[in-house]
Amino acid sequence: MEIERLLEFHANDARIQLFVLVVAKNETLPANTNLDSIASGKLVSSDACLVVYPLAEPWRARLLVSRPVHDKASPVFLSETASECVKQALVATEAGDQLERFVTTLSPRLFWLQKALGEAQQATQPQSGLRDFGAASGMIATPSPEKHEQQDSPSGIMARLVLLVTALGGILAGAVWVTRRWRHLRRTQQQTSVWLLPELEVQPRLGGAFCGGAGVVIRY
Repeated sequence: MEIERLLEFHANDARIQLFVLVVAKNETLPANTNLDSIASGKLVSSDACLVVYPLAEPWRARLLVSRPVHDKASPVFLSETASECVKQALVATEAGDQLERFVTTLSPRLFWLQKALGEAQQATQPQSGLRDFGAASGMIATPSPEKHEQQDSPSGIMARLVLLVTALGGILAGAVWVTRRWRHLRRTQQQTSVWLLPELEVQPRLGGAFCGGAGVVIRY
């Protein structure tokens, strides 16, 4: 439920939509799986990110983005995002907590990426195919030779530096905003919750109400 609320919150405000496909531990997708058809084709018809997440194995998670996002984003930023999501997930030991930390780490970074790419930019025309930007191994899609030459030029290096500085500049503001909004939602939910603890009657020890062994401890 916590993860569903976070995804709903992300979907309401984000231009880069986030989808999570959870598979069982040790399970792998068939080689001929068409991921383009997931979510009624929204993965290729809009700016989107798909997480294929094996439960309890965050290091095997795969992160894929639609082609318009991948072509305009920094490969370094995408690779660091994938590695950071896995790193934060491994802090927890429970499978559900790992998935929540993974998604919680990824969501604000997609907001940073959205801001770096320009929120006013219109979504491009649908193009087939998702682009994998890796997980723990840090694998990213190999760029074409033309794009590689452009990135190695002074203008390409400057463009990457500007994008990186913009992303880093939005880290603090984005993290504070997402954290405050998340805490507000949790606080609102807690204020509407009523906790009723059971009333337990414990028999005195050693058969006497005032003897030295009458102490009891009740844990909820």
